[in-house]
Amino acid sequence: MNNTSTVNILVQTGSVFGRLTVASKVSVIGENNCRWRCVCVCGGETVTSTSKLRSGYTRSCGCLHAERVSELHARQRNGPHVHLGFPREYRIWYCMIKRCHDSGDRAFKDYGARGILVCDEWRSSFKTFLADMGESGGLEIDRRRNNDGYSPGNCRWTDRLTQMNNIRSNVFIEHNGIRQTLSQWSRETGIGITTLWRRHARGLPAEDVLSTFDLHLDRNGARIKSR
Repeated sequence: MNNTSTVNILVQTGSVFGRLTVASKVSVIGENNCRWRCVCVCGGETVTSTSKLRSGYTRSCGCLHAERVSELHARQRNGPHVHLGFPREYRIWYCMIKRCHDSGDRAFKDYGARGILVCDEWRSSFKTFLADMGESGGLEIDRRRNNDGYSPGNCRWTDRLTQMNNIRSNVFIEHNGIRQTLSQWSRETGIGITTLWRRHARGLPAEDVLSTFDLHLDRNGARIKSR
């Protein structure tokens, strides 16, 4: 239920709500309400509104519900299931397969539709996935090469910041005829990648995103002063 403490929570790039980290603003849908692209701890993504994030209505990409349903079914069958000892790793494995191989999954367009698939060994066996990856230790699954699928040679457990930076590296900025990722511009200009990402998420032009001066912005992200 909404209350004063939830309604007034600031939603911006980098904010964390449940299992979601806000990655970028998608659109404005009304006064004090926007749609945001969010990255889940399981590696999935979802787009949701300011109001749903603040109220707690949306707390994951859908994996939380899937996890609860899976655990309920396992309890009902009352049999020995290896994943019950590793609920977090099983959720990550289950959602990884869903977004890569289930065309009805909300994240399929960003994964399976792009040819990002789960290797046969992992897709057919949670035990094999767990043996290859080990326990997560509270970390999140991340692909070293974002255009390749999920396999032992391309996956690792990482913290949320590393995962977000890896996603940011796929955002391209073109300036003076040169097109590079945010990570490449960060190395070239010396500006932190988080600063570049936040400027880009505000919709600033390339010259402002890459400015080596401090930018002073109004509430709408427009530059009002620079020094």
